Amino acid sequence: MRLYTILQLGILLSIALVIFYLYSIRLMNSGENAVEDEPELLENEVTTQKLSFKRNDIVLAVVACGDRLQETLTMLKSALMFSKEKLNFVVVAEDRLIESFREKLGEWKSFTNNGFTYTVLPLTFPTDNPLEWKKLFKPCAAQRLFLPNLLENVDSILYVDTDTLFLTPVEHVWEHFRRFNASQMAALAPEHEDPNVGWYNRFAKHPYYGKLGK
Repeated sequence: MRLYTILQLGILLSIALVIFYLYSIRLMNSGENAVEDEPELLENEVTTQKLSFKRNDIVLAVVACGDRLQETLTMLKSALMFSKEKLNFVVVAEDRLIESFREKLGEWKSFTNNGFTYTVLPLTFPTDNPLEWKKLFKPCAAQRLFLPNLLENVDSILYVDTDTLFLTPVEHVWEHFRRFNASQMAALAPEHEDPNVGWYNRFAKHPYYGKLGK
């Protein structure tokens, strides 16, 4: 009888040890998965306060809304094709486009062996008359006016419209930042060369720089 009781206790103790062992493994795996998933979370869902780059990092920013998804992707693809340095994309998009951008850019990143970084952010307009700002230009293009507030920890960015197509490396344009003196903070290009087809000089109802706008 005593031997039978000892055997029962031994079996129960063995079962308890197996359960404890399996539970410990589960906890360890959960901790490892949390650590492995953290970088992806920080990259794809980063807040504007945490977003920052090194001073010499090439940061390309674009704003996309409406039906500009494919046009924007074409622009980003042309930048990747010609550039020899690592690029960092910041895409500001309306909510319905965010997942599409993350999915496609994630595919490209895997294909290029992490040859670039990307961050997709939601639109952020001033709380005072946000709809008016959103409709000022093409759908939500006015967001570019507030990039300094949205990317306050980023030293330099190259902003381009969605209909831009790169035929030379982005770093050729980025090189102009190194030519800035202490009093210069931005560089602009004319909106058009022909006043007969320029947009600002024909349609703009707000102040703009120069004869044709920038």
